[in-house]
Amino acid sequence: MSKKICVMLRDDGPTGYYRVTLPYSRLFQKSSYHIEQISSYDNPSLVAKKLDCDVFVIPRMHEPVWIETCKALRKANKTRIVIDHDDNMFSVSPLSNHYVDFGTSEVEILSGKSRQWLWRDGENGFDVKANVEKYNGFCEALSVADMVTVTQPVLGDLYKEYNENIKVLPNCLDFSLWKKAPMKPHDEVRLFWSGGSSHFEDWCLLEDVLPVVMSKYPDVHLYIQGTAFHGTLKNCPQERVHVNSWAPYQALPYICAIRDPDIAIIPLRENEFNSCKSNIKWVEMSALGVPCVISNVDPYKVNYDGSNAVMIENNSSDGWIEGISTLVEDKILRSRIAGEALRYVKDNFDIDSKFKLWEDSIEGLDSWRSPTPLTVPETRLSTKPSETSAYLH
Repeated sequence: MSKKICVMLRDDGPTGYYRVTLPYSRLFQKSSYHIEQISSYDNPSLVAKKLDCDVFVIPRMHEPVWIETCKALRKANKTRIVIDHDDNMFSVSPLSNHYVDFGTSEVEILSGKSRQWLWRDGENGFDVKANVEKYNGFCEALSVADMVTVTQPVLGDLYKEYNENIKVLPNCLDFSLWKKAPMKPHDEVRLFWSGGSSHFEDWCLLEDVLPVVMSKYPDVHLYIQGTAFHGTLKNCPQERVHVNSWAPYQALPYICAIRDPDIAIIPLRENEFNSCKSNIKWVEMSALGVPCVISNVDPYKVNYDGSNAVMIENNSSDGWIEGISTLVEDKILRSRIAGEALRYVKDNFDIDSKFKLWEDSIEGLDSWRSPTPLTVPETRLSTKPSETSAYLH
């Protein structure tokens, strides 16, 4: 008998696409499963009807109403509960705009001898009490699930404290969308970065790098797709900095392809949050045949074999300058790295073959004997104000 799987789409952006829409649409196409999709915005009667299912998949669950709903589902009709996470929800950087939703303490910025509040309880929508409750909700939800799915092993290790049944389901691509576009040759060397406003701390790694590279190579142009942190770009030649505003994720494969990048730069500061991120930026760029210069941080270490990217140790400015310069000067090396990376991601991140990982994880629930919910560990939170050094521009 075919299983009925109900999946919740929490957001209509890249996360919802990679973690819900793409894998479960393939599962629907290529398996015997019946799959229903709900939205957190659906009316309650519609949700209740669709939740008559064998498996309920809900990303980033933390709300009391959904925790109690899932407990009732398990008790009433043996519905299996799967929670999906693609980020470390316990360690969001204060320099990320998402701290307003997940930060659990006030933060002061130290810049030289001056101080100022970055996050203060009750100001600009920042609510410490509500975020602490959210944190505890994440912990409880993880402990009542039958399975927790994550994007990579480091994130799985983090959540194992709360649930024994962890499955790694990597973010994958539809390679019919992510492919190199036939473009006319261009004379300049195009550096490319694509990302949103949460990457300020990462992008600051290149503040002292890009002016040196662009001064050294007059034919180097910088293309940014998404958020431009203009304060970090003030020393770059502005006529060679090209910024294109963010676009819906559905258009991103085509937009990135027609920019026709020569080199992708993917800075990632080493911290607890970033070590749990996925490697999707490298996968996307590699699918387009673009060689990447990347930080030596956990999301990328697992896939790096010395031939499919230029890895920067310790995120040093000198290392970044040398890594980018090497690819700017050597077109043959760019082609070789791009070819190796494309082969690797096609073998390991193609949803048309890797959808089986989702299928196997669902099938594995039949033999999984759900324990009583794990005892939620005592909260590790401190709500006292913390200090952070930061770049102010």
